[in-house]
Amino acid sequence: MHTWDTTNKSSEVGDFSACTGWGSVGEDRYVLNVLRKCIEYPELKRAVCDQCEAFDASVVPIEAMASATQLIQELVGIGQHAITRYRSQADKMMRTPAQSPSRARRNRQPRGSLARCRGDWRSV
Repeated sequence: MHTWDTTNKSSEVGDFSACTGWGSVGEDRYVLNVLRKCIEYPELKRAVCDQCEAFDASVVPIEAMASATQLIQELVGIGQHAITRYRSQADKMMRTPAQSPSRARRNRQPRGSLARCRGDWRSV
């Protein structure tokens, strides 16, 4: 699975578009890939397609906010069927507490850390 959080435009002070690629074995989850860039729309669309192809993503949730509406429509229109709309129930500030120590333990990651898996994650 690859998840995307997109922005409207790139600038030196603007937000980044971000993609995380995930794998799982049983209850364990692994970060396989992270892409974080300030990019304009055409490059963002190419990046989503490239990541889908490179990692053979079967599910690609994209947060359905204003910055992603056109992106989702166009990707589905060109046959990227792994794309799914994701609408969060709260804003980012409200979702932050959900990343609690108990959730981190369940994912076998210390709170506040990000582990990238190198090599074949399925053999970990």
